[in-house]
Amino acid sequence: MSKVIRKVYLLSALFFALVLLVLTPMSCGGGGGGGLKITPTPNTGTNQPGSSNDNITRPDENNGELTVNAPEVAKTAGEVGGVVLDAEGNAIDDLELYLDSVNNFVGSTDEEGKFLISGVDTGTHEVIIGLEGEDVAKFSVNYTGSAPLNTVLAPSNVRVTSQEGQAGRLVGRVTDLEDNPIAGVKVLVFDRSGFFLLRRTGELGFYEFEAIPAGNYFLIGFKRGYRTHVGQVSIEAGKTTEYNFQMARLNTGGVRGIVTDSERHPIAEAHVFLLYRERHSDASRPPAFHTMTNGDGFYAFEGVPAGPADMLVFKPEYLPADAEVVIPPNEMIVKNFVLFPHEPPPPRFSSLSGKVFAYGNDASSPGEPIPGARIQLRRPDVEFEAFTDQEGFYHFVEIPSGGYGFRVSAEGFQTVEGEIFLEPGENHRDFFLRRNEQHEWGRIEGVVFWGESDDPVAGALVELWRQNSDGTMQKTRTTQTNEHGAFVFEEVAPGLVVLKAFKEDATGAVEAQVPPGETVRVNIRIFRENHFGMIKGTVFAGEPNGGGQGVPVPGAVVKLFRGEADPNRPPIRVTETDGNGYYQFGELEPSGDFPYWIIAEKVIEDQHWRGAVDGINLGSGEVKIVDIFMHSVDGPPPPEYGAIGGVIWREIEGREEFVVGALVLLFRGEPGENNPPIRETRSGDQGWYHFGDVPPSGDLPYFVVAKKEFDSGWWFGHSDGFFLRAGEEKRVDVRLYPPEPNPENGKVCGSVWRIFENGEEVLPNALVLLYKGDPSRGEVIRETRTGEDGWYTFEDVPPSGDVPYVVVAKWWDHEERLWKGMEDFHLAPGEEREVHIQVFLQQDGGGA
Repeated sequence: MSKVIRKVYLLSALFFALVLLVLTPMSCGGGGGGGLKITPTPNTGTNQPGSSNDNITRPDENNGELTVNAPEVAKTAGEVGGVVLDAEGNAIDDLELYLDSVNNFVGSTDEEGKFLISGVDTGTHEVIIGLEGEDVAKFSVNYTGSAPLNTVLAPSNVRVTSQEGQAGRLVGRVTDLEDNPIAGVKVLVFDRSGFFLLRRTGELGFYEFEAIPAGNYFLIGFKRGYRTHVGQVSIEAGKTTEYNFQMARLNTGGVRGIVTDSERHPIAEAHVFLLYRERHSDASRPPAFHTMTNGDGFYAFEGVPAGPADMLVFKPEYLPADAEVVIPPNEMIVKNFVLFPHEPPPPRFSSLSGKVFAYGNDASSPGEPIPGARIQLRRPDVEFEAFTDQEGFYHFVEIPSGGYGFRVSAEGFQTVEGEIFLEPGENHRDFFLRRNEQHEWGRIEGVVFWGESDDPVAGALVELWRQNSDGTMQKTRTTQTNEHGAFVFEEVAPGLVVLKAFKEDATGAVEAQVPPGETVRVNIRIFRENHFGMIKGTVFAGEPNGGGQGVPVPGAVVKLFRGEADPNRPPIRVTETDGNGYYQFGELEPSGDFPYWIIAEKVIEDQHWRGAVDGINLGSGEVKIVDIFMHSVDGPPPPEYGAIGGVIWREIEGREEFVVGALVLLFRGEPGENNPPIRETRSGDQGWYHFGDVPPSGDLPYFVVAKKEFDSGWWFGHSDGFFLRAGEEKRVDVRLYPPEPNPENGKVCGSVWRIFENGEEVLPNALVLLYKGDPSRGEVIRETRTGEDGWYTFEDVPPSGDVPYVVVAKWWDHEERLWKGMEDFHLAPGEEREVHIQVFLQQDGGGA
């Protein structure tokens, strides 16, 4: 575990020290004329307004004062939240926050400049705002109580910048190493005394600070995907200073996943850290990133540097989890985490357990236990809930002691409510529910299968979910499959339900409509984790412009449907677009026979805007980009969109073959470093790909680029430029061509064999996996299977360098027993190396 992870891990363990925070800047002013004066406004309560932009009192030219109400970010004891603003009241995103030292990274600001720090020990500390070890400003932290704190971190005692004769002007241009302009770079000017200002570059890479107090400053330029620039500038009163700089582009990738508890329930608002190990050549601290999980437990880091990194996930009341990852260039890897409750609970916390029963035939005896009952504990500042298992048992752990209101509900039973007081330590309470007078119950029966096979899944957990009036989903019942994979839910209330099934690392879900008094047959197919896909994109308003995009819409409500959307079929997912109009639905089942629909809506200037994309086919493991164009419901009709589709193919050994799983990119205009793709998908069965709802091309042609990695390396292909008319369906086939051989790359080959009672034998159809470094921590970088002669080959393999390769072989005999073996080795440039692997019988049966 890295030093940084150890520090954040220790910090998270201190959550249970209840604290009261008071923050004030370490120093004030910026020398000479300054930016607008901002008075930080700490809040030791929890009832502050939400957005900082809605709570800023702008100054007049006479007093130069700017007062900001802190947004409500921290909500429970032990949390520090707020917003970071510069000297003009502008929020700053992507800034790192450290506690006491730049080696102790504890969070970062989001798109609105907001931040949240959890679990800080009592005493006096420093909150440091910075980036990659460069500290911009420091704020004193004194912990003396137990309430949450919401505050504004910003410069104070700074004079108004518009005072003539005391300020200078700073301009410049930011380019890459090829002198191409870089838009969207955040340029931060500061002097370590508490003064800092922010500007962003425009489309041509220019930035401008109209008025900065005379003096010497540090300057940081930062944007994801580029190496951060650090420099110094001197500003003279009444003069213009020009400062141009370049930023090197980095190889970038991403990592995403979900955070759940041990029962696969998603954990929202968990802190997720991505911490890089390798320092830069100038010995400065490597970048660090932070985000928090959404309501589905989902997180994502996109456009972050490729390479090895450490990850840490923690949330108060849970034990932290960490992992090592290697982020490959231009790829998004998946890393899921499971958090376990913190044991044992502190003395001031309580546990509550018991059972929920149906009333029996007489008052002296309980009836049958009720599985899937919902128990809610409520008080004004907090709410907890739990569900009963198959035996009607429930359990709350590590909840604050004291009085609560309770509510116990179950499908088909009358709800009971009341009050309960929890003493510190263990508490016990059983609940009894009366049946509803309902005679039109339905019934659900079915079988859980492995994937597309007819193999039933014994012992799978099956959950029954319904939609609440507020659109959220609630689990109401649970059961398990028998030895034949069958399950049954008796006495089910009529209406639309969602059935979810779980077994090991495989999941599946299906919707069902239960008519009154009828039995519904519902089969569920479950798939491994890498089976799931993702739909993401941007919501735009208005007609597409010359680049194929309209105006991005932040805060639009985006609804995902399985099959055609109608009033009787509620959405299966709901989200909102971020500040750039971006949305994302992760961990999606393949569409199969029911394509996805997406609807986006928002009220803009008192008009209802709406857009929809239907018929979205999502393949196994596919990531699909779907942009949505909204139009005013009362406005002119949208343009007639077209479609682009075709086949990805290649020629190998004199024959043509379809290419399944190729990455297919759609460009508006000729592809290039400064013209990213506007859509992406993957080829499915028979090599077919499809882009639906594509705007007409206008004066700028479309291009299709496709690629896929084989044993011989990456194969690439692209179309010529073509034009798309309104409503046209265009067929564009793309042929892939093999890569030019790299003389530095080598070859790894060998046999997979075993010793058994009759001697030695080579093993056909063995699974062979190639790793870089420790297989238990790294990702598979190549895989293949042995032929009839037991021989495998990996072509075009880069030299190993300092980290060895490891080849792992797995083979299953006719009794489904696993045989496994591995070998590690270094590969020199251009070397052809034979690595033969002997496999051994695994006593525990192993796994895939």
